[in-house]
Amino acid sequence: MPQADVLTASIAMAVTYSVIGLFVLVVFMFLSLIVLRIVVARRERAFDGKVEEIRPVVYELLTGDSPAGEVVAELHATIPMQDRRALEYVLLENARVLKGRELEILTMVFEQLGYADEDITTIRHGRDIKKAESAFHLGTMRTARAVPYLVSLLSSSSPEVKFSALNALSKIGTPDAIAAVMEYLATDNDLETMRVAEVILERKQAFSPYLEEWLKRGEADIPRLELLIDLV
Repeated sequence: MPQADVLTASIAMAVTYSVIGLFVLVVFMFLSLIVLRIVVARRERAFDGKVEEIRPVVYELLTGDSPAGEVVAELHATIPMQDRRALEYVLLENARVLKGRELEILTMVFEQLGYADEDITTIRHGRDIKKAESAFHLGTMRTARAVPYLVSLLSSSSPEVKFSALNALSKIGTPDAIAAVMEYLATDNDLETMRVAEVILERKQAFSPYLEEWLKRGEADIPRLELLIDLV
């Protein structure tokens, strides 16, 4: 067989094997995605089932007369460690509906179970998406000791992280948290007006004195002055 024909046959065989290999790889990836989706769906169903199971237990404990320490002890006794994420989800869920003493108990329970410490650690060392999520948790739980860590997020380059921190600070609502939001509003040069306004308007009573005093002092920046007038 001529050398040119041998070379052509070799190239054709190499191309054939490459096509077959590529086809096998695509099929393998497709099957892997199917298996992964099945595994994820199964885990999601298990998680949702666990949430449904512990939701009434947690709500009954939080709305009872027991102090936070007893609630924590009961949760430790009835909910295993492998369900810790489901418990956190239910606690955050309850923070949106509980008020007054019940919310105070919930905040203390969240602290004593170590979730606040985990979120603060994430704020210090986590990725941006996780920092924003942890800021949301701490704000939802009104965790006052997290204020300095949330303030540190206001210098982040991520708009989502900054907004999540501002929102959390407004929900915590302590004087230092409110002052931090106002300081950010006064000094930030790349103000995302509508998003910051949304944060402030959620807590009108807390922010009104600051806004009125600021407006009396005057503001040289016209867009920020217009924002102040609209908010007041």
